Amino acid sequence: MASGSPRYRWIGWTLPLWILLILALGGAGWRVLEACGLAWVDGQPILTFCPEPEDPDPRTGVLVAERQRNEVLEEELQRLRLAMIDAADCPMPPEPEPEPEPPIQIAQLEEPEPPPPPEPVVEPEPEPEPDPVPDPPGLPERRPDPPPLPPQPEPQPIQPQPIEPQPQPLQPQPQPLQPQPQPQPTPPPPPGPVSLCDTDMSAAGRHDDRRTVNLGTRGGIVTVDYDTVRVPDSIEVWYHGQRVVATPGMVSGRGRLQFFFTPIGNDPYVQVVVNSNRLFPTRWSYRVNCPR
Repeated sequence: MASGSPRYRWIGWTLPLWILLILALGGAGWRVLEACGLAWVDGQPILTFCPEPEDPDPRTGVLVAERQRNEVLEEELQRLRLAMIDAADCPMPPEPEPEPEPPIQIAQLEEPEPPPPPEPVVEPEPEPEPDPVPDPPGLPERRPDPPPLPPQPEPQPIQPQPIEPQPQPLQPQPQPLQPQPQPQPTPPPPPGPVSLCDTDMSAAGRHDDRRTVNLGTRGGIVTVDYDTVRVPDSIEVWYHGQRVVATPGMVSGRGRLQFFFTPIGNDPYVQVVVNSNRLFPTRWSYRVNCPR
């Protein structure tokens, strides 16, 4: 067939049209893919309908933290509810029995011991006289020799004795006036606060408390009513450097001490020392009653 036939001429000028049509359809399809967000270049979408992500709201972190805190509180509340239910099912422990009151102690001032009596002087016993030796039998009895005569004194001439002057009668001398015994003055109280007997005193803390109480110059039985509440403390009463009465160690609760007071040298002051507990805060109160 000749190349100039009409059939081959149609194919020659329609082929470029088909190529252009295919290229146009391919470009249009690419545009559609980019518009739908389905076209990707280097792993990134060229165009997408999704909105761009915005910066997070700063209040979002606060809301998240508050939500977590609420969840923790709800868990703690649930745990407390379960614990209360378990405690309600368990039996209650019995109440402790009240402690017995401490016994009343009576103390007296120690008096100095009297000095020992002097040892008696042992006198030596007289030696017995030897028995007389009897004379042998058959001999005449021996008589004792007569005592010798004392020498006779020679006569002395009588000498006149001088007349001695008679002593003058002693004149009475005035006796010096003896000073009248004056009453002993009351010694000053020791340094620190001074309280009268029959007065309520109280304190608290973790320190030792020392107070002076005036009992007067009248002797008698003195009682100390104390209350150390729950935390144990010890209470002592001192007079003239001697401890006259004290609690049996560290005690708690109410009790009473008793001793016989005899003033020495007109000194009416006694000291009450409270040794408090150093581990826990404590409080105490006491009353020193006047001698009866």
